[in-house]
Amino acid sequence: MNFFLHTFYTWTVSILLLVIGLTGYTFFSSALYGQAGWFAPDLFSTLFFIMLAGSPSFLIAWALLFCITTSGFASSEKFFLWILAAVASIVMNLILLLLFFADEILNLETLLYFWPAYLAAIVAIAFRAKQFFFLIHKTINDGNL
Repeated sequence: MNFFLHTFYTWTVSILLLVIGLTGYTFFSSALYGQAGWFAPDLFSTLFFIMLAGSPSFLIAWALLFCITTSGFASSEKFFLWILAAVASIVMNLILLLLFFADEILNLETLLYFWPAYLAAIVAIAFRAKQFFFLIHKTINDGNL
């Protein structure tokens, strides 16, 4: 498996976890206030928006993964750096989006507001830890992984 596919699959799992988490949160919080219902149109629009807005994060993480895997660190250190790089790519993407669209609200509180995205990335990386270690220990790419 190459770096692009590993990053793409991890990014996809992260987005799905984020959308499922946000949908579950919306469903349960609305059920507490007596307005329970299914929000299928919101689910698809949220998925589309997150995929569109998260595309720069995917590209940044892809570049950072290449740098991490070619470095001379130990495997566990590379895994920790991959977690940090994924969260850093989300933060960099948020900063770029906020500078472009709403630079007046760029502060630490706004960046902390997106903690579900950071958590989804960390959980997705934890789910795909085995594939990460296969990726960094594989010496030749025969297309079978």
